[in-house]
Amino acid sequence: MGKKRASEMAVFPTMHEFNGKTKELMRLINSPSSIKAYKELLKELKCAPPDVGNKLRERVWKGKSPRDILEELDGG
Repeated sequence: MGKKRASEMAVFPTMHEFNGKTKELMRLINSPSSIKAYKELLKELKCAPPDVGNKLRERVWKGKSPRDILEELDGG
């Protein structure tokens, strides 16, 4: 992967309002089936965990920049 330029990065502040589903979500994330599926995804993508986002963007979004993806998702 090439060097990242500041114009290709985005930081999104988030706020999470807990609605009682967090424990359920954490149970799902930590379930053996989710862990197994994640390991299979890593094998299929042939990459390390830190590179998953870039690899998925490369495959699914065909190398578009995060800005292009957001514009497309926004309908722009």
